[in-house]
Amino acid sequence: MSYYRHEVNVGVGAVFLHSSQYKPFDERIRAVFPVGSTNYLSLDGVPGGVHLGYYYHLNERFSVGIMAAFLSYEDSYNSYEIEVEVPVGEYWDIINKKLVKEYQTEKETVHESPGYIKESSTLLLPSFKWNWVNCRWCSLYSKVYAGVHFQKFKFKSDIFPVEKTSKYDENKTYFTYAVTPIGWEIGRRNIRWFAEFSVGSNVNIQTGLTYRFGRYK
Repeated sequence: MSYYRHEVNVGVGAVFLHSSQYKPFDERIRAVFPVGSTNYLSLDGVPGGVHLGYYYHLNERFSVGIMAAFLSYEDSYNSYEIEVEVPVGEYWDIINKKLVKEYQTEKETVHESPGYIKESSTLLLPSFKWNWVNCRWCSLYSKVYAGVHFQKFKFKSDIFPVEKTSKYDENKTYFTYAVTPIGWEIGRRNIRWFAEFSVGSNVNIQTGLTYRFGRYK
């Protein structure tokens, strides 16, 4: 059976982070903003972005390639605490002959967001793809990814000075991987819609279009 040598795809998708990956957000926000029992980390949206890929087909079933993904999302606190002086009593100072008020320091919750962290990521993932069902109008496949994740944290705040927040900005690089147990393509032999989900360092869902060219006989 003839097949196409080259395949390019573009897709959009969402990334559902493992719970351990929320920790860097929480640590950085707590370092910048006052911490109290009413501070909660709230996700403003599901991390998502654009995925680009290329595959070179070794034969009609197996191919190797690389995927690049560009993602961004934000996290923020919905409240923070400040210290205020609260009057608790008063007494007459006999020596100085004046009324003296006594105060104690208490924490007061301000119900507004003190700021947020913007996270942006670039992933470069070499990949192996196995098309285990090939039909004229559809196919089923599995993939394995492994590569690097470049992550950037950036603080933004309307109430805290840049000098305080900028020192917590950070760039990170770490290993990441994913396995796509099943994906499917529907359409013509060279242009198809695809959808897939992957598990690994994160859980990913993406969909888009794939185009094949360079037919080999």
